[in-house]
Amino acid sequence: LVGKKALGKGIQEAILDSGLYPSTKGSRIYAVVKGAIDAGLKVPVSEEVLPSEERIYGKHIVSYKEKFKNLPGEFEKIRQKILSG
Repeated sequence: LVGKKALGKGIQEAILDSGLYPSTKGSRIYAVVKGAIDAGLKVPVSEEVLPSEERIYGKHIVSYKEKFKNLPGEFEKIRQKILSG
């Protein structure tokens, strides 16, 4: 969205200024920068700080959900053991 708005106003290049905040590889601010670059805006940034495509598309969330898919069943088993024990 940022990239498209900037391009619509004739802005072709941008520089990320995070001020005094420490930057973290793959953080949300770099996801925004990646979106701006994908929209066509030229932003000088190292590729290694941008989040991966898997992270952008939420594949880590899907794998986390799959990991705990049977969690209610496991809780019920433990509950029954406690109640019967």
